[in-house]
Amino acid sequence: MHRRTVWVGTLVLALVLALAATAAAESTVGKQQRLRTEVGTRHLDRAKWTHGSDSPGDGNHRRLHAFVGHDEDTSDTQYSYLSFYSRASLAIDEPADEVTNLSFEFRERNHVGAGAPRISVEVDNGDILYMAGFYCNHATTNPAWGRADFTGFTSDCIIWDNHGNQFAADGTSTAWQVYVSSHPGVQVNRAYVVLDEEGTYNLDKISLGAGRMYIGHFNRAKRCATEAAC
Repeated sequence: MHRRTVWVGTLVLALVLALAATAAAESTVGKQQRLRTEVGTRHLDRAKWTHGSDSPGDGNHRRLHAFVGHDEDTSDTQYSYLSFYSRASLAIDEPADEVTNLSFEFRERNHVGAGAPRISVEVDNGDILYMAGFYCNHATTNPAWGRADFTGFTSDCIIWDNHGNQFAADGTSTAWQVYVSSHPGVQVNRAYVVLDEEGTYNLDKISLGAGRMYIGHFNRAKRCATEAAC
């Protein structure tokens, strides 16, 4: 057999195996785990999974593209926002020290503000924790994309609460672990993504501590069995 034919055949087989591995990692989810969207101002704010520049590692070239606008007549962005959640992420109801995979990736050239994109987490002691990509921005293998992993990174990562306190990764513990250690016994109730600053966003690998990571669809997700899995 001609050497070129062998090489091409090997390349095709590798591509097929890679695509199969990606497909196997992501599966259809039930109603509890479907990623849902809440729209602040329907004629201003929009979001969809689309093809294009993608965060590295998931192999599907899809990301969540979103736009948050404002009303030209009032310049009021108070009610202009997008939020993403699943029914499972609004009913986590687990001890905080058992919650993992609070993370997402974001395109650097789009809006990355002090408050959004972020994950907001509600805790049973009344705290609301703000996990903004701006305060936990780590490089990925694609310079166009950053990653914020509040339960995974042990450096250069900060969580803020609704009282203005900050909890910073200290080189050994993650920002999440620092918060949990200073609030023993607390339970996580809800977690959701919030985009409430005007601008265009591109997000990927969204994980809300409810056992799934969204990499290309609202109704399909990768299972997060461990912290390292997502």
